[in-house]
Amino acid sequence: MAKNVLSIAPYSYKTYIDLSYEHIIEVGIEYVELPIPWEKAHRNETLKLLEDVGLKISSFYLPFNIKNKKLKDYFNDACLIAKEMGVKIFILSVNSKKQVLSKVYSLMKEIGDIAKEHDITLCMEGHPDLITNGNIGRETMKNINHPNIRVNWDTGNIYYYNEKIDDRPTDGIKEMKKIAPWLGSVHLKDTNGKPNEWHFPALGEGIVDFKKVFKVANKAGIYGPFTMELEGIYGEKMEFEGYKKRVENSFAYLKSLGVLD
Repeated sequence: MAKNVLSIAPYSYKTYIDLSYEHIIEVGIEYVELPIPWEKAHRNETLKLLEDVGLKISSFYLPFNIKNKKLKDYFNDACLIAKEMGVKIFILSVNSKKQVLSKVYSLMKEIGDIAKEHDITLCMEGHPDLITNGNIGRETMKNINHPNIRVNWDTGNIYYYNEKIDDRPTDGIKEMKKIAPWLGSVHLKDTNGKPNEWHFPALGEGIVDFKKVFKVANKAGIYGPFTMELEGIYGEKMEFEGYKKRVENSFAYLKSLGVLD
């Protein structure tokens, strides 16, 4: 059986990102998800920093505006940077900006073709209005129908953006199963399950059944990256030690579930 790949978004440490990298490797996590570094100097600096501590990049987060008139050139440039740095997965939030969906689907197919040329997989975030929930995400994926465009499932966002689905209280696992054939990556985020409430504690402190999340992903042939995205709780104030503890507790919880080697 393949090994699940665990990653973390360093912004889980909030204002202490610069101090996070050594702690990440100390905890036992080997991969990070980073914003794409556009400047050459920033790329060199990032690669040196990660090499010094022993971390690797699992994925890039890429800002994405469907109305950008130079979107294809923008995306191609991003792919070239990813190839240069050995990264094969983009995480991005795509919103239709109220455009006709057929036009959006057509453009995303073209973006998918560019991704394919560069051997990149583009994973669309669990955000409105194209991957708001399982029903909408499935419809989007069916219409785009491109092998290089997948879904990045977010275990917390499904509750944040949906109070009910099909007239029933939101069930994250049920929704995840709907998009499983198009799954490409996963953001691990716990939640209290209340819509529009910024409450994302350490993994294991909310309502998400992470063991089932891994089971659904593995059954679909996806073994990562599973990226911890610990966005915290609205209004909280913590020092670096608090964020370190949240990461440590989340990692220990996943280990206790038996989903990590």
